[in-house]
Amino acid sequence: DMLHPLRLAYGLVTVIAVLEARGRAVEPLLAAADIPRFALEEPSYRIRFEQELRFIRLALNALKLPSAGLVIGREFHLALFGVLGLAASCAPTVRDMYRTIHTHSTLAWGCIEHTFWRDGEDEFLSFDENDAVGDLGSFFIERDAAAMLTLLRQTFGPEVTPQAVRFRHLPPPDAGEYDAFFGCRVAFGAARNELRLRRAVWDTPPPQANPMSYRFFDNQCRRLTAVMDEPLSYADVVRSRL
Repeated sequence: DMLHPLRLAYGLVTVIAVLEARGRAVEPLLAAADIPRFALEEPSYRIRFEQELRFIRLALNALKLPSAGLVIGREFHLALFGVLGLAASCAPTVRDMYRTIHTHSTLAWGCIEHTFWRDGEDEFLSFDENDAVGDLGSFFIERDAAAMLTLLRQTFGPEVTPQAVRFRHLPPPDAGEYDAFFGCRVAFGAARNELRLRRAVWDTPPPQANPMSYRFFDNQCRRLTAVMDEPLSYADVVRSRL
């Protein structure tokens, strides 16, 4: 379920990294969202989805950065996902790498829907907003598109370049920042949100591809996702306060 009611608090570290790099105070924002600072260092600490959205809204207001989605998406890396990152890095192909992350979207802090399409020699991801994220839709779309390309470049090198990148929302004041990052002309005001890559890229095996390790780590991801389905108990609440 993309919009799981409980989330891992550690998913906020990319936003916090950008806040701290720009000298913004983080503690007041965490307090306003009722998230203790130590939660970011506890792998299993869960917060409610509305807490995550509240913190992100406060962070974006503090940053006042039109390209926040792009900037924060560049902070992602496979190690950030823990065991999910290990599973993705061992996947047979880039296509499987992506599908692994998307399948366990709760562990990857997914908030919007992704759809995988084929079109001739290209295959592309389509990103779709939903009512739950409201005004944060364009932020999450830019974040996920930038994060996906960042993960690919970290795995295969900086030469990975999309065939096309399109966003439905209006362009920011400096669209050139997007062209420079993606390595192609980014279209705004498009019919849909998409990140398009050659099929050959999706067919490429990651350097650490290993079927046995992939199955092992993927099974761990399934178990972790099942744990996320368990509601917070009274003991969880007391433990978090202590």
